Amino acid sequence: MELPIRKIDYLDPPTYKTVNSYRPYLRNVSDYSCLYCGTYEAESCGATFTIDHFRPKSLFEDLVSECNNLRYSCPRCNSYKSNLWITKEQGCIRDCNKCENKSCKENIQRFVDVIVEDPTEIMYLSDDNKICAYEGSNVAQYTIDYLRLNRIQLIRLRHIRRFMEDWENELNNKKHILNTEKRELAETKNIFLASANESNKYFPIINTLFEMLEKLYENQELLVDMELSNLSKLKSGMRGKDDKSLTS
Repeated sequence: MELPIRKIDYLDPPTYKTVNSYRPYLRNVSDYSCLYCGTYEAESCGATFTIDHFRPKSLFEDLVSECNNLRYSCPRCNSYKSNLWITKEQGCIRDCNKCENKSCKENIQRFVDVIVEDPTEIMYLSDDNKICAYEGSNVAQYTIDYLRLNRIQLIRLRHIRRFMEDWENELNNKKHILNTEKRELAETKNIFLASANESNKYFPIINTLFEMLEKLYENQELLVDMELSNLSKLKSGMRGKDDKSLTS
C-alpha cells in the first residue's frame, strides 16, 4: 500500500483576504483529506477539518492569507502541530522574502512541506502499517514524532485501507483469469465448430456445453464487476465525496 501522505500541487491558487474563503479550494486540492496524516473527512468520525497555517501565523503575519501557506488538516494534526516551527537557532529569521539561510529546506528537525517536497522520498509505510523515516532523515522523524502519525487510530485505518486494496487486487486478478479462460474457451469452441460435423449426434450436446460454459463465465464476470463496483462506492464513501453534508 502507498504512503498515505503525498506531494500536493496547488494549481492556480486563488487569492482571498480571509482564510476561510480558501476552504473549498483547499478541500478539493487535498482530495478531501488531511495533508499531514492522509485521513479523509469521512474517516474522521464527524470531525470538522480545519485550515492550518504551515508557517504559524503568530510568526509569519505576512503569510496569514497566503494560499501556499495554508493546509487542509484534521483537527488532531492541527492541534499537534500547533505553533511549532524552525527555531531562530536553526536559522529561521521569520521573513521568507529576506531569508538566505533556507533552513526550511535543510535536513533538520522540521515538518515536511508536502507542496514542495515528496514525502515518499524520506518516509515509507511498513508492513505493520506504521509510517517510518528513512535512515538519516531528520525531517521525516520529526514529522512522524510531533504529528503522532502512528497513533493507534491511524494504524487501524491503514489496516482497513490495506484490506480493501488487497480485496480489490484479488478481484482484478480474478477478472483477468476469467477473461483469459473465456478467451481460451472461445478459441476452443471455434476450433470445434470448424471441424465438427453438425450431423453427428453428439454435436448438439457438445455445442450446448460450450454455451453453458460461456454463460457461466458471463455470470462470474458479472458478479466480479458488481463486487468491484460496490467496493469502489465504499472507497468513495470513505473519502466523503458522496456525502453532500460535508460540502463547504
